[in-house]
Amino acid sequence: MNWLNNLELARFKRLSKESLWIISGQVFAIMGAMVGVRVLTELLNPEAYGQLALGMTLAIFATQGGFGPLSAGATRFFSAAKESDELKKYLDAVKRYLKFITIFILALTTAIVLTALSAGLGFWSNLILAS
Repeated sequence: MNWLNNLELARFKRLSKESLWIISGQVFAIMGAMVGVRVLTELLNPEAYGQLALGMTLAIFATQGGFGPLSAGATRFFSAAKESDELKKYLDAVKRYLKFITIFILALTTAIVLTALSAGLGFWSNLILAS
């Protein structure tokens, strides 16, 4: 019974350490976002800040819609692929999906930029490309 308590204690220590890293990373990300917003609102006028926010919204949408599922799946199934000695096949599949989603986002961005240019909204194309 003592070995079970030692096992639980070792597991608790390992998970506590991982949790501490995750929580500290989230805290620093929040602090960075708050400082970033403060600096940007000081440097940009309201119209420019609104354009930046719109561009960042587009970038976040593309990232979360494309790379979010890839990240979640890659993280979730990495250990299973490693344990079953199929890591090479797994990484090849992740690379294929990464290439596909990157090409898709680039194609979508190109289409949006060309649409903006043809509609006479060329000033938006730099923002779209930057985001």
